[in-house]
Amino acid sequence: MGQNSTPARLGHSLGRLLAGRNPRARRVGQWGRAGQTLLQQVFGQLLAALRQIGLRIMGVLFLTFALVFGIHGFTSWRHLPPNANPAFPWILMGLGLAFAYFGLSSFFRALQGKR
Repeated sequence: MGQNSTPARLGHSLGRLLAGRNPRARRVGQWGRAGQTLLQQVFGQLLAALRQIGLRIMGVLFLTFALVFGIHGFTSWRHLPPNANPAFPWILMGLGLAFAYFGLSSFFRALQGKR
């Protein structure tokens, strides 16, 4: 293949584009960075507030699941019939602990964002 073949020209153009030597690609990159900066300035505080609200809502939801799984696990352990599977209440209580961890970590992340 010669220097003027289509694959060679495409490879050369791709190399120039990836190397950042193409002035048009640099202009597009500058517009992209300018747009990103504008969005961060305009919507940064709003997005941070929405993120904190979302983390708190998820924390409440996870802690609710933890409470439900914990209560059902404990009650099924207390009223376990003799022929039932003894692992089921422990699975429910384990799920309760996992959801409690998720809920508390979500609240801690919301507090971390305030600092």
